[in-house]
Amino acid sequence: MNTNDPNYNVFDHMVQVCSGKWDVVASRYNLLADAAARYPRQTPCPISGEGKTKFRFQRGWEDSGLGYHNDRGALSILQVVSEIEGINKGEAAKRLIAMCGGSNVDFNPKQVKAIRNRTFKLDEKEAKKRCNSIQKVLKECTPASESDIVKMYFKTRTGLDYNVIPDSLLFHPELAYYEYDNQKKKPVFAGKHPALVCKFVDVDGQGITLHRIFLQVNADGSVSKLKQESKVEKGVFIDPKKVMSPARDMSRGNIRLFDKDGITEAPMGGFVGSFTEGVETGMAVLNATGISTMACYSDTILANQDVDRMVEKNLKFVVIWGDKDAGFAGQDKAFKLARKFRRKGVEAQVVLPSLPITGKGVDWEDELKAFGPDHLLDMMTRSVTYDEAKAEHEKFVEAGGVS
Repeated sequence: MNTNDPNYNVFDHMVQVCSGKWDVVASRYNLLADAAARYPRQTPCPISGEGKTKFRFQRGWEDSGLGYHNDRGALSILQVVSEIEGINKGEAAKRLIAMCGGSNVDFNPKQVKAIRNRTFKLDEKEAKKRCNSIQKVLKECTPASESDIVKMYFKTRTGLDYNVIPDSLLFHPELAYYEYDNQKKKPVFAGKHPALVCKFVDVDGQGITLHRIFLQVNADGSVSKLKQESKVEKGVFIDPKKVMSPARDMSRGNIRLFDKDGITEAPMGGFVGSFTEGVETGMAVLNATGISTMACYSDTILANQDVDRMVEKNLKFVVIWGDKDAGFAGQDKAFKLARKFRRKGVEAQVVLPSLPITGKGVDWEDELKAFGPDHLLDMMTRSVTYDEAKAEHEKFVEAGGVS
């Protein structure tokens, strides 16, 4: 292959060679092969093997090599192979090229461009279909601020009443849940359930999709995420959190958790913003601090925020409320976002919970439940450095924690 070409890029070459052959790569790794066989059903994480409903391939994955991880967002086969093999992405791309028989295939930039346009552009008919589905759900929703079920859901999680429930959060009294049966090749109705519905938007506030959190009212009056056994696979529980198929790219969007007065003004001029991974964490931060908060759904989307456009909108100071994850992903992505803002001249600080890492990790909702809202206000002034966060995580791993 002509790697001496000045325009040569190993990742573009990988796209050229592997497009249409990603199933060949998947067949070489047990958990990816399982995900391919069960597509579009969810499977365990293809890297760690943890969880039963963590990962699924996206439509057209044989061409794109893309999947979706419930904790990490968009996840490519390239990334999976890189982490499984313990090598960087460049080395992984070379390995994938060889795996798909492309070592002697000359690099062709025009072919790469054609493949990217074919693979990643959502056709107009499909985009319209997705928009119609989203609009149908929206029309059936009411403001979450008027729902006792939503209020009890947040109270059940932290033991506190939340004064602010933003307009971006809606409530659906009986939203239909469907599972896909890979054997029968059709969706299976899994009942109607109350749901917290969150508007996922771009930096200009334009809608992209809806994030749904299915709920259940328990015998004691508390409200929790739906826990229901799958009708398709015995012994497996369905995932209570589901994002509707987006009408366009959602990788840089967020859920805007603003109070009725909108974005928070900064004393020095411009605006202040907070960023969190999850909606529940974002609600904890908003209600404890009063600062406009953007919940990003996953750590991958957190790190991928549209910093340039936010700077154009005069965002001057940001607080990034990172999760303390056992695998360090939450911490790492929080610092990545902070670095992006700092390069643009925006003051950005990362704060992490004071609670020690346990289990899969801790977040700010755990912190709020443990210490109350005043504590979160105090923690805003206690920013941490990457080295400090890394050192704490290394101690956790050395003490027997799982990385």
